[in-house]
Amino acid sequence: MQSSSIRYVQHHFSDVLKLAETGEEVQVLRRNKPVAMIVPLEKNNEIALSWDSHSSEIETIFNGKKVPGKLMSDIVVDARGDF
Repeated sequence: MQSSSIRYVQHHFSDVLKLAETGEEVQVLRRNKPVAMIVPLEKNNEIALSWDSHSSEIETIFNGKKVPGKLMSDIVVDARGDF
């Protein structure tokens, strides 16, 4: 993993993105303290798409009751504004 200052990332963003495209993680530092990570998208998606544990937690919280509100698919369609 590489570390870069915020200033370097601002001025060389395309170079930092190239590192991420090759699979490298880049830690962004402010005054030598980590504040953010730039990671390859594939790695980030693996974490985000793991819903198995979340659905069991939701089931435990709501005891099988229907959760009020809009369906997530409807929220996504509304946000896109395509229709």
